[in-house]
Amino acid sequence: MVTDRSVSVKPKVHFKSGDIGGPSAGLMFSLKIYDELTKEDLTNGLQIAGTGEIDYDGNVMRIGGIDKKSDCS
Repeated sequence: MVTDRSVSVKPKVHFKSGDIGGPSAGLMFSLKIYDELTKEDLTNGLQIAGTGEIDYDGNVMRIGGIDKKSDCS
Protein backbone atom coordinates (compact mmCIF):
# COMPACT_ATOMS: atom_id res chain seq x y z
CA MET A 1 0.00 0.00 0.00
CA VAL A 2 2.81 2.40 -0.87
CA THR A 3 2.83 4.79 -3.82
CA ASP A 4 6.13 6.38 -4.83
CA ARG A 5 5.69 10.01 -5.75
CA SER A 6 8.06 12.73 -6.82
CA VAL A 7 7.19 16.34 -5.99
CA SER A 8 9.29 19.44 -6.66
CA VAL A 9 9.16 22.06 -3.89
CA LYS A 10 11.22 25.00 -2.66
CA PRO A 11 13.01 24.74 -0.35
CA LYS A 12 14.03 21.18 -1.11
CA VAL A 13 12.86 18.69 1.50
CA HIS A 14 14.46 15.30 2.09
CA PHE A 15 13.09 12.68 4.44
CA LYS A 16 12.94 8.92 4.82
CA SER A 17 9.67 7.31 5.75
CA GLY A 18 11.09 3.91 6.66
CA ASP A 19 8.28 1.38 6.82
CA ILE A 20 5.60 4.07 7.10
CA GLY A 21 3.49 4.27 3.99
CA GLY A 22 0.06 4.70 2.55
CA PRO A 23 -1.96 7.85 1.98
CA SER A 24 -3.08 8.13 5.60
CA ALA A 25 0.47 9.06 6.63
CA GLY A 26 0.37 12.11 4.36
CA LEU A 27 -1.23 14.53 6.78
CA MET A 28 1.22 13.77 9.59
CA PHE A 29 4.21 14.00 7.24
CA SER A 30 2.91 17.33 5.91
CA LEU A 31 2.40 18.77 9.38
CA LYS A 32 5.88 17.70 10.51
CA ILE A 33 7.55 19.14 7.41
CA TYR A 34 5.63 22.41 7.87
CA ASP A 35 6.61 22.48 11.55
CA GLU A 36 10.29 22.02 10.64
CA LEU A 37 10.21 24.78 7.98
CA THR A 38 8.52 27.45 10.12
CA LYS A 39 9.57 29.22 13.31
CA GLU A 40 6.28 28.54 15.08
CA ASP A 41 6.06 25.26 17.02
CA LEU A 42 2.70 23.85 15.94
CA THR A 43 2.66 21.19 18.66
CA ASN A 44 4.07 23.25 21.54
CA GLY A 45 6.63 20.48 22.06
CA LEU A 46 4.00 17.75 22.39
CA GLN A 47 4.07 14.44 20.52
CA ILE A 48 0.87 13.94 18.56
CA ALA A 49 -0.66 11.08 16.60
CA GLY A 50 -3.04 11.33 13.72
CA THR A 51 -4.07 10.03 10.35
CA GLY A 52 -5.36 11.50 7.15
CA GLU A 53 -4.60 11.86 3.50
CA ILE A 54 -3.59 15.22 2.06
CA ASP A 55 -3.77 16.05 -1.64
CA TYR A 56 -1.37 18.14 -3.73
CA ASP A 57 -3.46 21.27 -3.11
CA GLY A 58 -3.29 20.87 0.68
CA ASN A 59 -6.82 19.56 1.15
CA VAL A 60 -7.26 17.02 3.94
CA MET A 61 -9.08 13.97 2.63
CA ARG A 62 -10.98 11.16 4.33
CA ILE A 63 -9.11 8.39 6.14
CA GLY A 64 -8.25 5.75 3.55
CA GLY A 65 -8.26 2.02 4.25
CA ILE A 66 -10.27 2.38 7.45
CA ASP A 67 -11.31 -1.27 7.09
CA LYS A 68 -7.61 -2.28 7.34
CA LYS A 69 -6.83 -0.30 10.50
CA SER A 70 -6.84 -1.85 13.98
CA ASP A 71 -9.68 -1.38 16.40
CA CYS A 72 -8.35 1.17 18.89
CA SER A 73 -11.22 0.91 21.37
